[in-house]
Amino acid sequence: MRRSELLLLAILFFGCGNNSNPADQKAGEATNAQIPGLKEEFSDAPGLVKTDIRNASDKIVSTGYLLDGRKESSWVDFTETGLIKTVTSYVHNKKEGLYLEFNNSNQLVRRCFYHKDQRHGEYKEYNSVNIKEERYYENGKQMGVAKIYYDNGKLMEEGYYKNGQRDGVSKWYDQNGTLSIEYEYKNGQLVKK
Repeated sequence: MRRSELLLLAILFFGCGNNSNPADQKAGEATNAQIPGLKEEFSDAPGLVKTDIRNASDKIVSTGYLLDGRKESSWVDFTETGLIKTVTSYVHNKKEGLYLEFNNSNQLVRRCFYHKDQRHGEYKEYNSVNIKEERYYENGKQMGVAKIYYDNGKLMEEGYYKNGQRDGVSKWYDQNGTLSIEYEYKNGQLVKK
């Protein structure tokens, strides 16, 4: 029994063989052998490998697909209790598309989109029942209107961004929804109170 446990641990930590040429590997890319876990290869899809990464207790902590040694499709990370922690979409080892993050109660706390490993598109954060933040990104930089809300769902702050910096009028509201502060920014610098 002890020998089979050691064999399983060796597979978990070192993975299964490496069919790729190290000279062909690009910087930052993992090979099949470098990502530990149990792997299932598909005869009808050369280079595609389903990978389950397990912890010392043999629970899956991450699962997804590799294509020629690079993360491809959606990867799911799990908490210690087996709940989904994150779902991240990949294309050629870079975040691409939908990203979801959950809390320990399995409630959605963050939803955003990526393009070439950078936030791109709608970004939202949630508390248990309401939207907490709304933002928009273009190629990793915050753009357009951003809104932050109180726990009761009422607007706390509204501001405009350009190239990742405040640009335009930003407003802050009290918990009753009454405007309390209004500032104007240009390229991240306060220009008018």
